[in-house]
Amino acid sequence: MTTDKTLKQSERELFLELEALCTAPGFIHAIAYFSTRDNMILYADEMKVDDLMPLHGRDRLVRNEVNALIGLMVKRDIDYTLPDEVTLERYVECSEALLEKIHGSMSSAMWKQFPQKDQWGASVLHDLKGASSSGEMMREAIFYGGESAYGFHYRDIAPLRYGRDDPWIVAHMGFSIKDAATVVKAVGHLLNEKSTDVFHSINHPRPFSQSFLPGYEFSAAEIIAKSKLPLETVEKILTAFAYPEGERNIQFNAVDDRNMAAIRPLIRRGDHYVLFNIYDLSEVLYQAPFFWILQDESYQPTAQYNRGAFTEDFAEARLVSVFGRTNVKVNVNLLRSKDVLGEFDALVFFGDLAIVLQAKSKQLTAAARKGNEAMLLSDFGSAVQKACDQGYDCGKLLLDPSVRLEDVSGVQVSKPAMISRVYVICLIADHYPALSAQARQYLKFEPLEKLAPPFVMDVFHLDVMAEMLDTPLHFLSYLDRRSNYHETVVANHELNILGFHLERNLWVEDGVNFMYLEDGVGTGLDLSMLVRRENIPGPWTPPGILTRMRQHRIGQIVKEIEKKPNPAMLALGFLILRMGEKSFVSFSKIIDDILRRAMMDGGRHDVSVPLLDGKSGLTIHVNMVSQEEAEQRLVAHCEVRKYLERAESWFGLILDACSGQIRFGLQVSGSWVYDTELEESEFFKILRRGAAAKQIALSKFKAKKIGRNDRCPCGSGRKSKRCCYS
Repeated sequence: MTTDKTLKQSERELFLELEALCTAPGFIHAIAYFSTRDNMILYADEMKVDDLMPLHGRDRLVRNEVNALIGLMVKRDIDYTLPDEVTLERYVECSEALLEKIHGSMSSAMWKQFPQKDQWGASVLHDLKGASSSGEMMREAIFYGGESAYGFHYRDIAPLRYGRDDPWIVAHMGFSIKDAATVVKAVGHLLNEKSTDVFHSINHPRPFSQSFLPGYEFSAAEIIAKSKLPLETVEKILTAFAYPEGERNIQFNAVDDRNMAAIRPLIRRGDHYVLFNIYDLSEVLYQAPFFWILQDESYQPTAQYNRGAFTEDFAEARLVSVFGRTNVKVNVNLLRSKDVLGEFDALVFFGDLAIVLQAKSKQLTAAARKGNEAMLLSDFGSAVQKACDQGYDCGKLLLDPSVRLEDVSGVQVSKPAMISRVYVICLIADHYPALSAQARQYLKFEPLEKLAPPFVMDVFHLDVMAEMLDTPLHFLSYLDRRSNYHETVVANHELNILGFHLERNLWVEDGVNFMYLEDGVGTGLDLSMLVRRENIPGPWTPPGILTRMRQHRIGQIVKEIEKKPNPAMLALGFLILRMGEKSFVSFSKIIDDILRRAMMDGGRHDVSVPLLDGKSGLTIHVNMVSQEEAEQRLVAHCEVRKYLERAESWFGLILDACSGQIRFGLQVSGSWVYDTELEESEFFKILRRGAAAKQIALSKFKAKKIGRNDRCPCGSGRKSKRCCYS
């Protein structure tokens, strides 16, 4: 058996071979080829999901691999000579082969801990999870895992993150963070134009006969023209992110070592600069100011406060965009008598549901990135576990009737009389590699009935959730589902899972205890975010749960539930959002049908459907009787239907025949108990006879047809043709 020591040596040998290749004359043109092949998105007129799918191809180099090639290349003076076709093609093929072998070497120590294929099943899931917690496993996940943020996230959020620190940045760096973001945006747009022009000029049957490098070069003068900023400002910004002259990256001796080429991604070439991926520059814009400030010990306490304030402010703004100003509170203290027991960074109340958010600003250390298990656990404990513990402790106190809430000004914050569910969000301010995998493996919490399992995310994911799930019920429904599936559903990063939900409705059938979502399942989300934030022509919303709801009656009912949330109706909203596509459409058509019939004949119409495999259900009445009579009929119907189906709960709605809006809603809950009186009731006997009895009753019923000039049955007093007839 190969030992870990031998594996590491093998990886080291491969790395040295790769270094020799990357420092060969003209290798920079191979990197330009990779950057074009693996990052360029080709589309005509409007961008489509299929146009983005190549970004998830298995033969594509991940960003860390390309940065490793650059990091090795800068260990020597760069030779810009364009090699002949055969040599350049050999560079590309050898690079891919060596990187694949390094990946295999890194993975082999990991895979040997897994059960054999024929042993996989529920009985070994516990052992599988243990193997997935190893340092080797996390090292591989950290290096090869997907990005948890979009490039525009880093670029656009950086001015918010360092806004309070801007006076320090201006004084010590000579430019503002806002101007730096403007330059990064200008560089991105310029290189997009240049690389596109170069791509179209290439002889594609012979891609190695020319160089793609001109598509990644630019001058300060070109950025000045695009950004409209002064020469001095632009030059200072570019210099701050440029690879230092004379630097040889000597500490970079393994793919996951500290790589100066990733920290300072701009390469000087005379009076020009080379940048292979705008994502690298955007990420550095978000990360670098923290390290600039770190060198000033006297300013560190202020900087630390500002980091925490940014995370809280950002979370507050995104939550307010979904739930409204009145439903979101920040920096809320929990008190019993005069004792402060804890504090919420952010708190949301909606109906009888609550969201508790605890924020942390802690990055993954270099040792942890290399698979040091002790450091992985230490970093995770500081960045995530601590926030989870605080959130859970505060969540328990929130459920305690003897605990009251106050804001920082001492003003009492009211809470619902009863809270049925508390959701705990642990929010990280930075990209935390393999966060989803680490949360699944390392997070510890005490399961409690009214406390949902914690949902660990970064500020970028919260931003996307608030953007796409911009109504309370959609946001809460996904939060509820994702929290409950925290161990069942696995992906490289949370954006995959959210994208899958938007397109196909995240739902795991009973008996399924593990589901892995590959990269690419959420590409519709990627596209819609590009459309919204980068003005790319394409679909504003991914086709799926959001688009189908707008078109159907059930979607309108969900919107009404959100306007006046109460516990029963929120629970109904959650059930509705679990419906599959066919059920959603079919049920909407049935409701439209009984609304139309009620308008035509002025009679009473209803429909009942079981939900959650018979554990619950919904009855809808459409009639024009008085409110009191309508409520009595609905209560009786729901009680009998729940009893007949032996369900745990049953929901009821009365819809206005004219507008289709909700007049009244209720929920009947409780364990099933034999009821002699109910069994002998006439209504129960009718329902038990089922559809046949109902059809007989309908065939004997002769409805009075409402004419165009008759009084409208809705009670408005107007003629039908001028009211609800249409």
